[in-house]
Amino acid sequence: DKKFRAIAGLSMGGYGALQTAMRNTDMFVACVALSSGVFTDEQLIKMDNKIYDSFVGLTFGEGLKGKERITPTWKDFSPLYLLNSQPFNKLKSVRWYLDIGDDDFLYKGNSTLHIKMREMELPHEYRVRDGNHTWTYWRTGLENGLKFIGKSFHQ
Repeated sequence: DKKFRAIAGLSMGGYGALQTAMRNTDMFVACVALSSGVFTDEQLIKMDNKIYDSFVGLTFGEGLKGKERITPTWKDFSPLYLLNSQPFNKLKSVRWYLDIGDDDFLYKGNSTLHIKMREMELPHEYRVRDGNHTWTYWRTGLENGLKFIGKSFHQ
């Protein structure tokens, strides 16, 4: 039952948690994303070809360059696009928690996601803490993420 189901993840798993919860709002009461793998279109377009092909391209199309990387599939699964394509009331039915380190290379995408959520007045928690894209950082954030999920179950 939705009221007792949450999804959480870190890094690529954080991205997966976000896009899964956004596409399936009827399944989850809460979503916790730590250092989620969210990229802006600009970052994707400018990404080094080698990094793109070995990381993002495996899912969204290898060998693509520049603006050709912004494919329909990219838009279907990017949390930044999903905010606009999913019904607001359904998005609002999920409690959102975002956590990112101030030195994390994914800071820009996560910050952009937070800004879009604020602009559309979608309730969420956003935390920026001292740290990087490391297990040391995530271990210090898991407790707060789990508490957030626990509060979501108290209805």
